[in-house]
Order: sequence, then structure tokens, then C-alpha cells
Amino acid sequence: MYVSSLYGPEGHLTAESVQRLKDGGLDDSALSDALAHLSKCEACAERLADAFAPQELAEMPAGFAQHAVARANESIRSEKRQFALYTARVAVAACASLVITFSGLLNHSNFSNIHAAKVNPPDAAFINGINTKLQTFSQNLLNLEGFTHEKKEK
Repeated sequence: MYVSSLYGPEGHLTAESVQRLKDGGLDDSALSDALAHLSKCEACAERLADAFAPQELAEMPAGFAQHAVARANESIRSEKRQFALYTARVAVAACASLVITFSGLLNHSNFSNIHAAKVNPPDAAFINGINTKLQTFSQNLLNLEGFTHEKKEK
């Protein structure tokens, strides 16, 4: 079947083209063109779907919907767990770098050839400011996650 004969004057697949597509009677180039058109044209996709009788469609296996929902929920839990572990690793790395930087550990290392610059610890107000900002940021993240989760449930 030629590609040009797939379409009617209005630019949609003809009834014969839809039937041949359903029955698998299109050659490769016509099939490719028809499928590309179906991906963009809702009317033709609907006509193809309507061409199938209910008895021609496969039945969904028993318990499929529950299994699909359970898998989706497990995937969501897994992603949240991975995010929590990633967040914990980043927090531990940040804390470790702060401890190493401000404890003077670099100044007392066994690197005799390397003279590390002395780092003066910041004053308590600076540290308290950072802690306050981190707590606010963390609370904002938690609020955002809660809002997003509630929005998905609705």
C-alpha cells in the first residue's frame, strides 16, 4: 500500500488503512508512516482503538492492578530511602569537613613537609548563624516534601 493512499482528503487515516493496520496488512514504510501519524493524531488513534471488538482485547490478569500499585509504592519508598541515605552521606561529609577544618587537625598532621596555614576558629555567633540557617533550610525542605506528598495523594 502506498503511503499517499493511507490518508483521506481531510488528512486522517482512511477506514481501509485503519483496518489494514489492525490486521497487520501494511508494508514497512506504510506501517512506519501510519504509526508516526497515530502518535500525533488523537482522532485516528481513537478510530484504531474503536476498531477492536471487546472480545479481541486481552483480559488483564487477576491481581494485576494490585500488583502494579504495590510495585509503584515500593518504587516510591525505595526512592525516598535512597534520597534519605544520600542526604545523610552529604551531611556526614559536611560535618567531617567542618570538624577537620576547624579543629586544627590539619595543623597537627604528620605531613612534616607541608606547612598548613593556621585556621582561626570562627566566633560562636557565626556558627550559631550557620546553624540557624541550616535548621531553617532543613525545615523548608521537610515542609516542601510534605506538601508535595500531600499533593500527590489528592
